[in-house]
Amino acid sequence: MGKEARLWAKEHRDGNKWNVWQAILIVGAISGAASYAGVLITGALSFLNENLAQSISSLLSSIVEFALIPMTIGMILYVVNIVRGEKFELGQLFSKYNQFFRIFVTNLLYGIFVLLYTLLLIVPGIIRAISYFLVNYMLADSDFDNLSSGEILDLSRQLMDGHKAEYFKMNLYYFFMEIVGMFTLGILWIWTIPEMNLANAKFATNLIDEYKKNNKEK
Repeated sequence: MGKEARLWAKEHRDGNKWNVWQAILIVGAISGAASYAGVLITGALSFLNENLAQSISSLLSSIVEFALIPMTIGMILYVVNIVRGEKFELGQLFSKYNQFFRIFVTNLLYGIFVLLYTLLLIVPGIIRAISYFLVNYMLADSDFDNLSSGEILDLSRQLMDGHKAEYFKMNLYYFFMEIVGMFTLGILWIWTIPEMNLANAKFATNLIDEYKKNNKEK
């Protein structure tokens, strides 16, 4: 499945690379602006109390990170719609803020479970993180709106069972391509980054759509 997703992404990359890059640049610009605002606030406070400034800096970083998660889910929805041949528009980047609490709780649990497994050993932590790959894709899919945070985490683990190695190999390929891109001064990333996003979305939608189909047949 990983090879199939990668080949599909490569085939559809050129026609969609600007569509994907638009979303990446918007998310990156908003994230950068929010982080820069935090730096300015911290810098201003450092003149009053350096310890207070450091504490507020950590707090602001956490707030910004969690505040931007729904936009990340929106970007996943945007790319998934490209993969499925459905309507996609940049407004979808902000369409998931009405589910902020659910998204926040699910990702918080996601992070806690991965951290706990990582504290045991690095490898179990990596395996657990891979098993939760579908979590944010399901949060982006309105067909799963009725599931609780725990149910989404459990379902992701079930659907990734038997597919974790494929997912790892696919993204290991893109990891090496990112390294190669460094030697081209980032020029190669113009193609590889959109392709990676499309490949991951294709991988996820294949598993999710198969699950939906099987459930309808029951």
